[in-house]
Amino acid sequence: LSQATVPEVLQALKAPEHWTRYQAKRALTTRDSATVSRALDQWIQSLDPKDPGHEHHLYEALGAYATIEVVQPALLDRLLQAQDPNARAYAARITGRWHDRLNAPLELLAPRIVDENARVRMEAVLACAAVPSPRSIEVAAAVVDKPMDSWIQYAFKQAVHQLQPHWMPAFKAGTASFARPSHLAAVLNETGGRDVLASLQRLLDSQDLAPPAKASAIATILTVGGPRELATYGLDPKRFTRSG
Repeated sequence: LSQATVPEVLQALKAPEHWTRYQAKRALTTRDSATVSRALDQWIQSLDPKDPGHEHHLYEALGAYATIEVVQPALLDRLLQAQDPNARAYAARITGRWHDRLNAPLELLAPRIVDENARVRMEAVLACAAVPSPRSIEVAAAVVDKPMDSWIQYAFKQAVHQLQPHWMPAFKAGTASFARPSHLAAVLNETGGRDVLASLQRLLDSQDLAPPAKASAIATILTVGGPRELATYGLDPKRFTRSG
């Protein structure tokens, strides 16, 4: 492979052995990236869509582009919707890696956050954590709507803390918007220990929340709380009355 032509190296991406395909991508890093990128474009065009291995060849092509750091949004979008969950998981990971060179990375990741496959959901959460935006945690939090294994729980915890400098100021200013109170509750639960109610109550008592954020926090308390919280935050006018 080290002495083969670029087209010959690309053909090695079809090899049945993972080792050969891995070494082929490594060999591409020693060539001119522009030349490799053009050759990859042509190689993809030459693939037979009816080939049973077509989707896997595209998966290997995405890996080759990632190896030489050439962003290919169309191919990425294609594999985010692949039938093979491994391809969707890898595409989600690459979305996080290329986020600063994509037009709307979070919109690409949102469907994969609630993917039917657990590994895809985990990779999508980790990819969201790479996007420094208040909206990133809003997208990632939807993962709580699906079953969460220990890997996803850990990925979500790390995403919450990684993104906290971005979403917490937005939440306090009332500009953060979670699709469901349960999403906000899950995020705050990771920031304030295991007791989500205590976390929410501390935020409400801080008096520095904008009205929309305060309303969202109260809605979350009413979602996860019990009779005491209903009496305090749902029936006591002092908690939700403003300017008379």
